[in-house]
Amino acid sequence: MNYKQKQLLENAMKLFSERGFHGTTIQEIANKSGVSKGAFYLHFQSKEDLILNIYKYYYQSHMERMEQISNEIPDPMESLTKQIETIFNSILDNKDFIVMQMRHSIAFGEEIDEFIRYIKQQNFLWNSDFLVRIYGEQLRPFIVDATSLYEGIIGGYFKWFIYDHPQINTEQLAQFIIRRIDNCIRGLLAEENEPQITYQELLKHFPESNREESDHVTSTLQNMKQQIEGLHISDKQREEIHVAIRLLLEEMEKETPQPVVFKGMLSYFKDIPELQGQCEELERQLNRHLLVT
Repeated sequence: MNYKQKQLLENAMKLFSERGFHGTTIQEIANKSGVSKGAFYLHFQSKEDLILNIYKYYYQSHMERMEQISNEIPDPMESLTKQIETIFNSILDNKDFIVMQMRHSIAFGEEIDEFIRYIKQQNFLWNSDFLVRIYGEQLRPFIVDATSLYEGIIGGYFKWFIYDHPQINTEQLAQFIIRRIDNCIRGLLAEENEPQITYQELLKHFPESNREESDHVTSTLQNMKQQIEGLHISDKQREEIHVAIRLLLEEMEKETPQPVVFKGMLSYFKDIPELQGQCEELERQLNRHLLVT
């Protein structure tokens, strides 16, 4: 997205917040951005197309920030706490625009509705991945319940931020929430109950998740396979990595892949500094893939 498109998006958000979606004309957006109405249509087909791109732009920005936090804070509990704080700060920064969407009747088209479903799916997978990283494989059978509890608590406070004007320290709130989540999940794991909702049931709403996550893992493995050819490592080490990648690719094709195989094969990559970034990304992708199989 180029500078002019970002400028149009940001100015549109300000006008939508002040006047509402229906009360803002394309001409007003163009005027505020210093372009002609015709130039607006070079970038966006309509106001509905503009709204869709606003969602995409801010979702991408949000996920880039989450990735940054994840990379900067290796401890998953500390990282998730910082992510919660960032979510609430983002809500406060964009509160007027969020309120506008909730108060004004905007007829979203199918493309926007589909993207909103995609956001919900990706957020669920991201949050589930972090919870498994924190609590381990024992949580996997209960991951839908655990993630629902997590997202439910976040959603409850979201309403307070939107409808009221609480003077809340977002850092302290994030720490409070992560402690409550910890209480909930440890209690869940201590009980001998069956999951309330299985992941198989959830897949009815996210039918494409498994294929997408599998494709991501396969793509990363293929990239790593090419990358090791240029590394200064022994022939034995190179052969071991080739075998590990082949076994991982074979495991990906199975109906029920085994986490122990993934963990064992990943150990071959971790001692090679040049592969650390891709190894960490692969580990995240594999965790998400296991959630949907």
